[in-house]
Amino acid sequence: MDMRKVILYSVISMLSLLLIGCLESRPHMPAHTPEPFPELNGKAYAVLAPWKAHPDYGSYLVIYDLENLKVAKRIPLEGTKTFVHQCHYWGGKYYFRNFNINFSKSQLGKCSLGVVNSNDGSVKYIPLEWTGQTTGITQDGKMYILSNFYDREKGLPVTVLNAKTDEMKIMYSPPPFLQQE
Repeated sequence: MDMRKVILYSVISMLSLLLIGCLESRPHMPAHTPEPFPELNGKAYAVLAPWKAHPDYGSYLVIYDLENLKVAKRIPLEGTKTFVHQCHYWGGKYYFRNFNINFSKSQLGKCSLGVVNSNDGSVKYIPLEWTGQTTGITQDGKMYILSNFYDREKGLPVTVLNAKTDEMKIMYSPPPFLQQE
């Protein structure tokens, strides 16, 4: 066999394998068609559940109807991780945290706060600068997220979400050594 033919055959084989690898796409969740479900407001319990077929690629927001004790809604959330399963409800909206964690590198990637509006079924994500422990949503419509990170100069970052407007601001708890006794 001629050496040129061997090289040509090798190059064609490698290119075809590369093309097949590029064409092979990752799995996608079913498309989400926004539909209102306001009848469940205040009478439902919501949790994030991993997509059983491919838990690394998405989750479902599962809304349980508490009056009829059945699943009322399953909303596909492609790209959402179920590291924290809990959801919070306030004013017709369901809030959940989305973490992207790379366990092999022990790194925390992009974090966001997901919001599902039950009045129109829309889903949006609000970027989070820090993540940590949440208080849930208080009676005045505020959610506080206490950061796991600590700045020696400024103190502990606290993200405050106004659930009425879905706006966030960051405050700092002063460092303990600066607080007066």
